[in-house]
Amino acid sequence: MDKDFLSQMFCWLKDIITESGEFRLCKKNNPTLMSNCFGLSLINLINANTDQISIFKQQLCKIILKAYRDNEDVFLDPILKREEIFSQLHNYHYLVEQTSYFCRHTLYISGYDVPFNPEAKPEIYNPDWVTEYLSNLDWKDPWLESNKAMFLLDRLTFASLYRTKKINPLPSINAAFDYFDNSIDSTTGLWGTDKNSGIMRGVAGAYHIIPYYLFFNRLIPFVEQMVKSVLTLENPEGLFFPIAGGCACVDTDAIGILSLLYHLVPHYHKEIDAVLVRSKELILNLQSSQGGFVESGASSSQRLSGVNNNSGDLLAQIWTSGTSMKYSSWSVMEYDTDQPDLWSTYFRLLSIAYCDLVLKKEQLKQWKFESIPGLAFSSRHGFK
Repeated sequence: MDKDFLSQMFCWLKDIITESGEFRLCKKNNPTLMSNCFGLSLINLINANTDQISIFKQQLCKIILKAYRDNEDVFLDPILKREEIFSQLHNYHYLVEQTSYFCRHTLYISGYDVPFNPEAKPEIYNPDWVTEYLSNLDWKDPWLESNKAMFLLDRLTFASLYRTKKINPLPSINAAFDYFDNSIDSTTGLWGTDKNSGIMRGVAGAYHIIPYYLFFNRLIPFVEQMVKSVLTLENPEGLFFPIAGGCACVDTDAIGILSLLYHLVPHYHKEIDAVLVRSKELILNLQSSQGGFVESGASSSQRLSGVNNNSGDLLAQIWTSGTSMKYSSWSVMEYDTDQPDLWSTYFRLLSIAYCDLVLKKEQLKQWKFESIPGLAFSSRHGFK
């Protein structure tokens, strides 16, 4: 791993840590549970281990554990207020589930027992309820709806580990896989594209789901079609967004799928290798002079052009005027799109790690992926 690249990133990272030792999304924000989780996830990913970092982790994990509410089995950010969410795309319940997802993963990768109340949400253990819940999601937008599916799968995964202490899926997880098997578009290997979602949204959605297939050793249907769909997304100028400069989230979704499924499509290795070499170089060039990464390398005019010409309602609302964004529509987590932020920096590093997972097998110790399925998961299948 490039030491200069990392040292620049660390300088920026120190700049967004508060005097009390918490992470902010960017300089202008106050810390939140999610921004603390992003920071700890980034530290885990780059496998940074010192006595000082260990103490730092302990302090933040205590803050996260304090936010747990046993009766609801959720982690509630004390500063989250319903009126601060300015979008129909994300509501209060979505933010609570999203926060809980990141808190569980952060505690797990930090070596803490994840609190869990199996009696708080009894409906999720009913396979019929799971099937109905997934069926009622609006799969015309798999990018958004797959997050809700991921939050449910994550709860069920931790429930499986809590109850059996083994990688044995509960019946309700198998019900979810049955639903996904039966609803995937056989032409694209993605979910939602048969409902006119578009390939980009389908790819973003698939990245949220396939780690669970790999973790539970479930056969992924139409793998080759999925990989082909991802490869068609590559922009002539590089990366995987409709406009030059990429998008931290979508680029990671695409690169993550190519990396995770690499061992299943040996006849695509040469093409995937070339794509990942280009992607890694372009992402490294997106590092800001401050050391962090911005959400996209696109200019404001390019962003607006992309919204108007290439994207649908979801991006049109998220990408606003091209000058600022609100993470999950929460005003407390608003950031300037031309300045580095913690989420984009974490996801750019994750993209680079996924590239290295394929391109630099001998250097995998430089990165620490999560062993539990989620956004930084690697089963390491094919690299044993």
